[in-house]
Amino acid sequence: WVDRRPFMWEDLNLQNDVRNAFKLRKSLSSYIYSMAWKTTSENVALIRPMYYEYPDNEKSYCFLNQYLFGSELIFAPFITPKIESTKLSKTLVWFPKNTVWYHFFTGEQYHHP
Repeated sequence: WVDRRPFMWEDLNLQNDVRNAFKLRKSLSSYIYSMAWKTTSENVALIRPMYYEYPDNEKSYCFLNQYLFGSELIFAPFITPKIESTKLSKTLVWFPKNTVWYHFFTGEQYHHP
C-alpha cells in the first residue's frame, strides 16, 4: 500500500519537491483560469504545438516536444536522460524570431532578434 499523502512520506527531499510542485501549481492557477476562459471564448486550444502559432516558420516543426501552454508560456520538457557525470539533463529550446521570453524561475531574458 502506498500512502498518497506527501506529508507522510519519510523522504524529506521528496516532500520538498512535492511541496514546491504544489506551490507552483497554486501560483499558476490564475493564469490557467484566464487561459481556460480564453480557450472557451476564442475557441483556441490551451496546449498547442509551436507550429500552430508559427506555421510559416520551418523551425517550429522541428521542436515537436516543445509547446505553448496558453499564450504566454513555452514548455520545453527534458526528454533525454541526465548525464551521469554531472547529474544534469539538457534540452534545446526554440524561440520564434522577434520575440522576447523570460525564464519562469530565474527571470533571465531570452530574445531572438
